[in-house]
Amino acid sequence: KKTTKQELVAFGQKFGNVKSVNVWYGFGQGVIEYFSTSEAAAAVAAQKDSVPLVRGKEVELGFGIPLTNKQRFKEDIRNPDYVSKEVRRCVNDILNLVCDKEARQRAQLLREQHNALLKQHRADEAGDDKSDICWEWVMTGGRCYRGRLCRFRHEVVPIHLLPSRFRWYSRRDNFPASREGSPYKNKMNAILSKLIDTVPNKTGVVLDGSTCSSVRAFAGGEHDRGPKDITVPNVCTESFLAIRDTGLCQAYHGSLRALLDSSPTKQYGFLYLDYCCCLTAGRNAVEKSPIQDVTTLFRHAQCDRTGCILCLSFAAPDPEKLARQVFQMFSTFLALNFTSHPWVQQDEEDGIDPSEEKGHDHAQRSRCLVTKLAALNGLVAVCYQESIKWPGNFAEIFYIADAEHAKSYLDSSQCPFTS
Repeated sequence: KKTTKQELVAFGQKFGNVKSVNVWYGFGQGVIEYFSTSEAAAAVAAQKDSVPLVRGKEVELGFGIPLTNKQRFKEDIRNPDYVSKEVRRCVNDILNLVCDKEARQRAQLLREQHNALLKQHRADEAGDDKSDICWEWVMTGGRCYRGRLCRFRHEVVPIHLLPSRFRWYSRRDNFPASREGSPYKNKMNAILSKLIDTVPNKTGVVLDGSTCSSVRAFAGGEHDRGPKDITVPNVCTESFLAIRDTGLCQAYHGSLRALLDSSPTKQYGFLYLDYCCCLTAGRNAVEKSPIQDVTTLFRHAQCDRTGCILCLSFAAPDPEKLARQVFQMFSTFLALNFTSHPWVQQDEEDGIDPSEEKGHDHAQRSRCLVTKLAALNGLVAVCYQESIKWPGNFAEIFYIADAEHAKSYLDSSQCPFTS
């Protein structure tokens, strides 16, 4: 690929007068055209006596068809098509270099910002010494691979007190931004923006992306919601910085579970939890588990008892994929005496039966989960009359309040859950 036309001319002139030279780098071939056939024959005959070398490498010579005028003109600088092609190639090469350089600079800047946030979190942890606690036990929600041999205390503490190295943080956001402006997302925002105006508490939590499409839809309204009324947690530094720079809400760098644990006494009038996973995800990681998030929400009594709109949106599981997972799960559990396995015990406590994964309606499961947790905490959960589904996803909306406020809300003529 480094062979030049000048080197081929010098090589060909040993056998005669060279008329033209062309190099095809992509094929590793070159064409040396002589003025006469005898000169070309002399070059090929010389190969029999000694191995020809070009730039110190062996080459193979053979007769070819003489170039036509069209072939010569194809790579001539007088050919406008050839010049245009070369100009496009040069411009594309320059643009690629500029884009690569800009991408590297953005990545480096994001890396520095991510490390600065983690450093700030570590500084906030400096005065809180909990070095005797088993963080594995805390992260997994009560599991430790060391068992009784663990020399640390098995005590569940709030997630926001975990050291930053054990917390769920990521630098880049892999969620496609195009989905934030999809018609299904806009439909959900339109429905919820009307529903949250029917409850007195105007503060809420939204799982939103970098464009803050849901926050923009909820801002204002009858309660004149402002930036201090809506909190958006996000574990991705890239999205967190974009959300914070909009100034439309309070951005929280961390998971929803960490946000709920950090303010256990605060009550919200609405929560739009738009997850990018299935309902049963994160069984072995507390911060990544939607079921644990909803359970914590009711355990802290953070749904306003005077009225709260709760929307849960999940990815619908693939039945074929779940069938394969269930088969592998049972194969493992049967080999390990699964009746005493701690994972199965935890799943039973969460109301999850792995044997029922295949074909189970996750929308129905989410309704059962919310209504059960509401009843256990002295609340009433009313499901929205419309079933909201779109390809690969579904959403469930609930009105949550105590019995007194729920009765007055449902008896009103403008109640959207009964009309």
